[in-house]
Parts: sequence; C-alpha cells; structure tokens
Amino acid sequence: VTKNAYKPTGGPWSVLCDARLKKNIQPLKDALEKLLKLHGITFEWKEPQKHGNLKGRQMGLLADDVEKVFPEWISTVNGYKAVTYRGFEALVIEAIRQLKEENEILKLKIAELEKRLQR
Repeated sequence: VTKNAYKPTGGPWSVLCDARLKKNIQPLKDALEKLLKLHGITFEWKEPQKHGNLKGRQMGLLADDVEKVFPEWISTVNGYKAVTYRGFEALVIEAIRQLKEENEILKLKIAELEKRLQR
C-alpha cells in the first residue's frame, strides 16, 4: 500500500519501532489528560456489510471527536473520516504510569495517616 489503508474489522498491524530509525525522541507528556478528552461510545453500523459485516453493538470512538484532540490520527477514506491510532499504546502506557505514580503517593499518605492515628 502506498497511500492510506484501513481494516474494517480492526486487528493488529506491525509497526517498525527500532530507535535507530527515529530522531528527536521525547517523552510523552499529559497522556492521561489527552486520553480523558476522548469519549468511548457504543454504536451499530448502518450498513454492517460495508464494515466487515460487524452486526450488533460495537464499541469505539467518533473520528469527529478524536480530531479535536489528535488531529494527526485522522485521515479521509472515500469522503469519510477514519482514525489511525498512531501511538495509542504509548499514550495508554504513559497514562497508566501516571496513575500508578499517583496511587503510590496516595498509599504513602494513607500509611502516614494510619501511623498518626495509632499514636
């Protein structure tokens, strides 16, 4: 494929991630805040046969909403907005890392409060 490609049924694609192929590498910032701006939805396809014959309730995002937070994830396929989750895994990992750090701080504060109460 030399232009855009999409898979109506989703699923994994391999991506080259070797550091030797990259430059200007910077850590992600505000991953949790950015992810929290997205809103998961449930929906049904109007014409499931055009979308991998996926019938019934589906889960996902609206490209129109994603575009406000991650415009680089949006492309156009046959006149419709499509989402390519570039870096989604990295965002989730950094958001989880942030939540873990916050959780650890709260655990320490709780432990300190419990020690004070036992005195």
